[in-house]
Amino acid sequence: MGRCLALRFDGSGTRLAVMCEREVLLLDVATRLETARVPNPHPENLTAFDLAANGTRLLTAGHEGEVAFWDAVTLAPIRRISVSRSRRPGPRPPPGVPPPEVWAVVVALSPDGSRAAAVTIEGTVYVWDVATGAELIVDAHAEASGPPAGSLRFAGDGRLLAPTGDRRGMRLFDVSRKSSRIVASGGKAYHAVAITDDATGFAAITSDLAGGNLSYGVEIWRLPGKPSG
Repeated sequence: MGRCLALRFDGSGTRLAVMCEREVLLLDVATRLETARVPNPHPENLTAFDLAANGTRLLTAGHEGEVAFWDAVTLAPIRRISVSRSRRPGPRPPPGVPPPEVWAVVVALSPDGSRAAAVTIEGTVYVWDVATGAELIVDAHAEASGPPAGSLRFAGDGRLLAPTGDRRGMRLFDVSRKSSRIVASGGKAYHAVAITDDATGFAAITSDLAGGNLSYGVEIWRLPGKPSG
């Protein structure tokens, strides 16, 4: 099954999903037994995954540029969507130059499993309706790049907090209104990000080159609540 690369509990903490290079294992925490094994549906190694907090949906991504939605109870596949096409604005590669390879490097499911999100190596943010496969958001910027090591999280109210790797640092998306705003920006580089499970705050390891000296720091941010109305 190759190396094991990532872990995710469900919301109750009773199930643990383990992503390895070629499959995902589901474990019962109380018994410490494997309850299910999801074979890799992708032609290449897995690059990211998530388990919905309510334990009903599983999301996987492969290096070839596809994401797959699963029923985490029956292990039946729901649908597959490709993110392999570059969405970055700007000129296309000249003739004879192959297009860039694009794949999802971080993915997330909303707590109820109804929405899914991914950020690609180019920094493009996608959000889908899991039931229909409809694209709810595609956000691509010429200056974006792959996100730093870390997480991508939906809040309980459907908002999405996404590290996009560009100079804007972090964006907060209102999926229902198809809008976003910058919540952290500046000249500092983001090296790793951790987001709270309810997406109301995050921490980042940053670095700053000032006066010829490279210094590292940890920043912790708390986000305001969603405005009413």
